[in-house]
Amino acid sequence: PEGRNRINIRKNIDYSSLNDEIDRVLAADFSQIELYLELGRLVSGKPEKGAAVMAAEYITANYPDRTGFSPRNLRRMRGFYRIYEGHPEVFKQAMEVGWTQNIVILEADLDMEGRSWYLRAVRQFGWSKAELTGQIAANAHLQRANEESIPDGERDGLPEALPLRVERLLRFLGHAVAFWEKLCYNGPWQLHFPRQTGIIGEAYG
Repeated sequence: PEGRNRINIRKNIDYSSLNDEIDRVLAADFSQIELYLELGRLVSGKPEKGAAVMAAEYITANYPDRTGFSPRNLRRMRGFYRIYEGHPEVFKQAMEVGWTQNIVILEADLDMEGRSWYLRAVRQFGWSKAELTGQIAANAHLQRANEESIPDGERDGLPEALPLRVERLLRFLGHAVAFWEKLCYNGPWQLHFPRQTGIIGEAYG
C-alpha cells in the first residue's frame, strides 16, 4: 500500500548524523532561543521533508524530560532559521525577543522591514503575545511609518499608531485624576472647571 511505502522510505534514510548533532546541541549551555535556532539550522540542513518529524521523535524518545519539541515546533524552528539566515541585523533583533513573540512575527504576513519593526517594538514596549497579535492586526507599523513621514504641523486629525494613542490616553487620565482631586478638596468647583477642562482638552485633543 502507498502509506506503507512512504513509511519504509522514511525509515531507510540515515538520520544518525542528525541525531548526533541534536545530542551535541541539547548538551550545550544554550538559551532557549539559541537552542531553537541551532535545532532549526540542523533540520534546515536536511533536504528530506520528514526531517523535522524525525528530529521531534528522536528528542521525545531520548529526552523525555525536555518539552517544546513537537514536529510543529521543529518546523517553526526551521522556518525561524531560514527566514533570518540572510538578514543578520534582523536576526540579531530576533535573538533578543522571546520565542512566543517570535512565532507571532514569524507566522504573520510581513516583509522583512515589518518584522524588524515589530521585533524592535516588542523590546521597547514589552508586548505580550495578545498585544503583539493585536498590533499586527491593526497594522501598527504602517500607521507609525505614515505618521513619521508627515511634518509635525500636518498631523492633526490623522489616526495614530496604537502606542501613541495609549500614551495620550494615559496623559488624559492623569489630568482627569488631578482635576477631580482639586474639585473634591480645593473647591469651589466653578473656579477650577474652565482651567481643568482646558488642560484635558489639550491633552486628548
